Amino acid sequence: MLTTKLYEKIEEVLPKSLCCVWDNDGLSVLPDKLHESKKVLIALDITMNVLKYAKENGIDTIVAHHPLIFKPLSNLTGDDAVSERALFAIRENIALMSFHTRLDASVHGINMFTAKKLGFDTIEPFAFEGENIGYTGTYNEAITFEELLSKVKKITNCPCPTYSAPNKAVKKAVIVCGAFSEGAEGAKSVGADTFISGEIKHHAMIDAYDEGVGAIGAGHYYSEIIAVECLSEILKKFDIDISVYPNEGEINYAV
Repeated sequence: MLTTKLYEKIEEVLPKSLCCVWDNDGLSVLPDKLHESKKVLIALDITMNVLKYAKENGIDTIVAHHPLIFKPLSNLTGDDAVSERALFAIRENIALMSFHTRLDASVHGINMFTAKKLGFDTIEPFAFEGENIGYTGTYNEAITFEELLSKVKKITNCPCPTYSAPNKAVKKAVIVCGAFSEGAEGAKSVGADTFISGEIKHHAMIDAYDEGVGAIGAGHYYSEIIAVECLSEILKKFDIDISVYPNEGEINYAV
């Protein structure tokens, strides 16, 4: 399948219209207009280890959650990590594409998946500052904060989530995996008492506590690694050979 055609097929499920305006996901490296995707590797990040793994295993396309290129590159000299990875992909004829905030916002994505796993009775899209970035979940009967924390830890496999718990009970929560330090403001805007994310800045968690909003940070990696499974489910619909990168080892948590 032409790589451009594969991208179009995925985009039918994850349209660009779901992206945040600041995002830069999509088809970022296409070595050739006639490049074909025969073996696709799915990963959370496009690291040098992921690229080397792709080369060693005859993979021609990488589909990731996080984009390789967030900011414009001023050159392609290999003097920085991003341009070095881009050049490696071009040299080895490996196409790169990513589906970032659109996977966050999609019903096929990580926030919906997490909300369902948390067992909310009602799940609705959540928008903040005009952009759809997650979901809200509401329980018909409130549960304790400790119960919610236990659920988050089990679902994400995060060994050491951070949290602040000004409330003993949780009725409605905002779910924005990845990073969401404006969580208290976002939660209050929709009448939620708690927000769940990956990484939350220290001062944001303190402010949330003083504003009476519970906060759970499950780690950026742990809250978003499910993106690999979400992307796999989407690509299974196409007649293409897919595999998953077996280890995301650049960032670790000491426990």
